[in-house]
Amino acid sequence: MDSEISRELFKGTEGINSYNIDVWFKIFRSYASVFEQIYGDKKLQEAIELGKEVIEVYDIVFEQLKKDKLLDKKDIEIVQSKFRCEGDIPPKLSNKKYQGLDFIKKIMKYLGYAYRGLAEEAYAAKDYTKALKLSKNALLYGPKDVLVNFTLAKTLAIMKANREAADSYEIVVKYDKNYNEGKRLLAELYKSEDIADTDRSIKNYSEYLQKADSDKYSWINYAGQLYKLGLHKECARACEMVFKLDATLYTPIIVYMLNLLKIDGYDQESIKNITERIIENHIKAAGIKKHIYAFNNKNKDPNKKLKIGYLSSDLYNHVVSRFLLPIIEHHNKNDFDIYMYAVSGKKDYVTEKYQKLTEHFTICNQMNNNELAKKIYEDDIDILIDLNIHTGDARTIVMAQKPAPIQAIYLGYPNTSGLDTVDYILTDKDTIHPNEADLYTEKPAYIEMGYEVINTDYSSLPEITPAPYIKNKYITMGVFNATAKVTDEMIKIWAYILKQAKNTKILFQYIRYYTEENKKRILAEFAKYNIKQDRIIFMDRHPVSHYHALAKADFALDTFPYSGTGTTMDSIMMGLPIVCVEGYHATSRPTSRILKAMNETDLISRDFDGYVENALKLIKNPKLISEYRKKLRDKLNHSKLTDYAGFTASLENTYRKMWTDYCNSASETK
Repeated sequence: MDSEISRELFKGTEGINSYNIDVWFKIFRSYASVFEQIYGDKKLQEAIELGKEVIEVYDIVFEQLKKDKLLDKKDIEIVQSKFRCEGDIPPKLSNKKYQGLDFIKKIMKYLGYAYRGLAEEAYAAKDYTKALKLSKNALLYGPKDVLVNFTLAKTLAIMKANREAADSYEIVVKYDKNYNEGKRLLAELYKSEDIADTDRSIKNYSEYLQKADSDKYSWINYAGQLYKLGLHKECARACEMVFKLDATLYTPIIVYMLNLLKIDGYDQESIKNITERIIENHIKAAGIKKHIYAFNNKNKDPNKKLKIGYLSSDLYNHVVSRFLLPIIEHHNKNDFDIYMYAVSGKKDYVTEKYQKLTEHFTICNQMNNNELAKKIYEDDIDILIDLNIHTGDARTIVMAQKPAPIQAIYLGYPNTSGLDTVDYILTDKDTIHPNEADLYTEKPAYIEMGYEVINTDYSSLPEITPAPYIKNKYITMGVFNATAKVTDEMIKIWAYILKQAKNTKILFQYIRYYTEENKKRILAEFAKYNIKQDRIIFMDRHPVSHYHALAKADFALDTFPYSGTGTTMDSIMMGLPIVCVEGYHATSRPTSRILKAMNETDLISRDFDGYVENALKLIKNPKLISEYRKKLRDKLNHSKLTDYAGFTASLENTYRKMWTDYCNSASETK
């Protein structure tokens, strides 16, 4: 039917009545048949335009039917509720005079298909704005259409509208039970930073991997999500699955080792042996050649100006930079040339500071390991320091090729690399005792002045307020370390403290990893020891800053076996005393090391009995809490932890000793 003629015919409704309604239905069906023919010929745009007119005609006829009461009330209700494809349209209506529902149902469906087809064409042409608009139009005519929702979801995802994309994928997997890939896509979307729904991510990865257990990359992502929530056993199993599928991948090693260090019961010898085994298996599987670079004896001048290379993915506003930046700022440029290798693409104002401090700043995230090793070698680096080890976007494995004559690890990871081409682990005697040297793959290189310094930017810190117990009339103990460090063993100890001191509560705050499922897990653990929920506080990120959240606690509780470092410094800067166990390896000693550097050894214990005793001492003597609150920030500011020049000079002395020992070595390094 010619659409111009049709528009004239249906300008108004005055011509429709009970006597000629059948004629109008015939016209409507003829009109609909033309639409079907055009749609069948794949003329999608024409079909859409004509289909809209068909629906307009249908609306006009239907309104007249209601006006002239040519349909009974029941039929009208059925039509009104089913017309827009909100459910299955019944094949027949009780009123025989009414016709057309099946036609309109088909037209609506085809219109949705036509829009979907155009949307898919736009997506394929990378015109995502158009694809988005067309997909949304398609949904008007087929809200349950799986393929429409799929096209919309992938369009939204590529446009970084992750929440909206997840909503559409949820519809896809709801109506297509066999679409397992949708579970993976949902898991990845929920993993994204702007959603960060770890519970849903884990759920979807788990369901997806039941049917796709050979997908090694999803196992890696799944392991990472499990790690965040401290689900240590499940995380270890996921990593081990990846090792079986593909031992050449390095990322699962990072997750596995970080996870291992948070599990109580592994002594340092076991950690060393496990790390060395996993690293060596990876090197063999990946076909990595070790010691491929040679160094000439003519470079062995003990007094030369040394080239120090720092290798890191954290050369931006990251916790590692809080410890590294003061060192780079205070290096003696007359005796040391500083080279920095940024192995991630992240950069900000801190990155700019590094770039101003050295003429040799290389962004090398696009380089593969061979290219990076060659770059380091061609820069003629004397001492290469890796600041990642088994964290983040680590490129520690580059050290297997030995691109520098001396290689060491420092700061980013509190244990051994397991890589026998790394010569030293930079440390102090409070972190690795001299009689423990054999428990690390690397030789300890002791920094005389201690392990670290911390950049204390008080301009961004709030003023220290009176201890909360004064107003609350109860003591609040704060746990500020990563959720993954909160083990069942620690909960058992904290529950014991809560039982011994009735006027106490415990506060957990670590950004967004206290998810609903994780809260349930923690509450269930406390319930085992008859600790009620009203004594447990979960606090999300404070609207102003993390430091304001710290001010809500009277004192802090360190974790074991993986101690805090950055969060320990944060607690001290806000005047919070922190009780800790010194522990039995480098991973468990950062807090005790920091407290020793401040001469606050009363807060350190050798075991959990002492840990409990120290916590109860603060609870029973709240005036002590107030005294700490008044003095700790100032004491930190006047300790060796903020003596940047003195510490850097001490570190440089360690570098010089390492170099002198190398120069005095008889054999050529190869």
